[in-house]
Order: sequence, then C-alpha cells, then structure tokens
Amino acid sequence: MERVKWLLVGAGNIARLRVGAALAQAQDSELCAICDLDRDRAQSLATDLGIAPRIFTDFDQALAESGCEGVYVATQVTSHVDLCTRAARAGKHFLVEKPLALNGDDAVGLFQAIADLPVRKSCSDYRRLSEQYKATERLIREGAIGELTGGWMNWTFGDRVSIGNTRLEQACGGSPLKTLAFYIIDMVHNLFGPPEAVFARTCCTVNPETDTEDLTSAIFSFPNGAIFNLQVVFNPTVRHHELEFYGRNGSIYLEKWPPAGNGPVLLRRAGQKPETIDVQTDPNYHKPMVEDFVGAVREDREPVCTLASAVKTELITDAIFRSARSGKLEPVDYQGMI
Repeated sequence: MERVKWLLVGAGNIARLRVGAALAQAQDSELCAICDLDRDRAQSLATDLGIAPRIFTDFDQALAESGCEGVYVATQVTSHVDLCTRAARAGKHFLVEKPLALNGDDAVGLFQAIADLPVRKSCSDYRRLSEQYKATERLIREGAIGELTGGWMNWTFGDRVSIGNTRLEQACGGSPLKTLAFYIIDMVHNLFGPPEAVFARTCCTVNPETDTEDLTSAIFSFPNGAIFNLQVVFNPTVRHHELEFYGRNGSIYLEKWPPAGNGPVLLRRAGQKPETIDVQTDPNYHKPMVEDFVGAVREDREPVCTLASAVKTELITDAIFRSARSGKLEPVDYQGMI
C-alpha cells in the first residue's frame, strides 16, 4: 500500500506525547511536514522523532507546498474548525484532535460546510481503537449481555491548571467535559444509540479559581428506556476510572480504564462463571487510530472515528451544559445529524 503523507499542524503537547510518533511510525504512514507558528518548536519535534520533514510556519503555504495527502490538526480547539475547513477545501483528508469545536453549532457548521467535499474526515477518539474497547463492543454487538439497559462511569483527573496544554477555561474549550468526557460520550452514543435527553448537575468548589466545572454528574436517557450515568470529577488525590455496561443478561465491567485501553474486560453473564478477557493495545495509543484512518483513505471507506460521531458528541455535551444551567431534563438537539 502506498504511504499516506501527513502534514502535522501544531507541535505542542499532544504532538510530542504521541501524535508525531504515531504519524511517523504507523504502518503505511509518513510524516512529511510539520507546521507550527514557532519554527524552532517544530524543528525540535522533528529532531526528537529522528526525521527530517519540511518545516512550515504558514498553514496555507504548507497545504500548497508540503506534498501532503492528509492533515493532522493538533492545535488548540479554538482553531480546529478553521483549519479543518481550509484543509478540506484544499483537497486534503484530515484527522483533528478532540474536542472538535467550542460548541455544537460550530461543529455542525464545519460538518455542513465540507459535507460534499471528497475527503476523509475524522476527529480523534483513539480509545475506540483500543483493544479494551473493541473487545467490549464486540461482546455487546454479539449479544453477550443482551440488549443494553444502562451503565455508569466514574472519571477522575487532578491537574489544577490544565488538561494537557489546554487551560481550564471555557473560552479555550478547556472544560473537563469537553476535553475528557468527549471520549466516553462518543463511545456511549455509538453503543446505545443517540440519547434523547440529558439531566446534569455541575459544581466548582475544589478548583474555584477556574470558570469550568470540577464535578459533573450527568444521566443520559435513551429511546428504549436505557440510562447511562457519567460522573467526571476533579480531585488531585485520586486518579482512577471505572466503567460498566449493563444488559438484560449480564454486564461488562472495566475496573481499569487507562488511556491505552489495556485493562482487563470482565464479562458477567447470568448463570455462568465470570470471564476475564486480557487485552493489549499499542503503547502509543494514537497509532491504531492513525492506521485505521490510513486504511480508510486507501480503501475508500469511513474511518472508525467519523466526523459525524464527533458532531453528535458536541451536541450531547451542549445539552449537558444546558441542563446544568436550567436544572431540568434537556432534550438533545441533533440538528438533522440523525
């Protein structure tokens, strides 16, 4: 298979942690150019990766001259919609970091603006390509626990200032719901189907110097009567994630939900001995997602992480914020996305 040549836009935290290496090392993938407003930062990333891509500081010039086929947008969320639109209009496939946009309206606007362009589009939810999630999804699709009836997740984090290099500020999209809960909201609506309404409460008492929530409890309700309870917590002394899905005939429990998706999957079924499934994901857990996207480009198919899925996630997140403000159950407005 001919390699997909990438332009990486943004040489900051996530590019250094995993994205740069994933683009450079994934099968049938080549990182041919890096664009960043700070040339030295871009060059430093290239040096650390042991490659010699072309370096740009102007995005339009990079689109025109880099020879790239795909663009990975790893900048702050405030620039996502603009950069993705320009990439698509230049005929480039793109994969953009989450969250997709500052709000659902912006996400829908992006989707509609480029809907007819013949490029592959995706938003990063690498956890859906983890072996832990894939085992969970396979069991659910095969009917191992019967029809989904509900589930819950506790998600904790503990940095008082930022998540990655995104500050805890609403204006820069730094809300824990936007930056962390994106993953689980995206996975839940892909497993259960889109929720019809959300009831939520938030508070900001542990970290009052920010204007973002440090604890959120949200209940999603689905047309078949199923519910999912998500709790996202700021607590600098705790870092533990648990996740469970209930079905009519059993449950799937993930005691550990590390980013790499390597924790065991515990399957409990009525009348049967519990079964533990051990899984391992590539240590660079962006890499399987990049490889899936490369396959989507070459095989002319949709990637696992579709742009439409990310848009729905943003609209559901909007409903959570509305419910927290109104104190009421809020319907999710999908704006024609379903």
